[in-house]
Amino acid sequence: MSLSPKHTSCGARIEEYYKFKKQSFGFEKFLVRSLKSIRNLDLLLSIAIGYIGVLSEKIDESIEVLEVIEVSKRLYGLSKFTFYAIADGLAEIFGKLYTGVSSFFKRPIPSNQLLLWRCA
Repeated sequence: MSLSPKHTSCGARIEEYYKFKKQSFGFEKFLVRSLKSIRNLDLLLSIAIGYIGVLSEKIDESIEVLEVIEVSKRLYGLSKFTFYAIADGLAEIFGKLYTGVSSFFKRPIPSNQLLLWRCA
């Protein structure tokens, strides 16, 4: 029994997805002790890959996506599967941050402008 080209291409896409997950993010090298931790890491990684997928769909429309791909410094041009180029570009961009992502979660300093109307 042979599979139709439709089924083999779907299987190839799924294999490419897992290959990308293992190679780009080192998914096999995560050291956790519980199944819950593995599932949480897999969920976070799937969300990140989903974001990369959304970016890859906008490759012809968005200048930002082209800039991310330009930062990735591809040697042999862009392949049909652009996830690797976008992941490498985002890694380059985030690697140059000095503060990390924790600065995005800090609470803003309240403004003293409204204190002028407060009576002492």
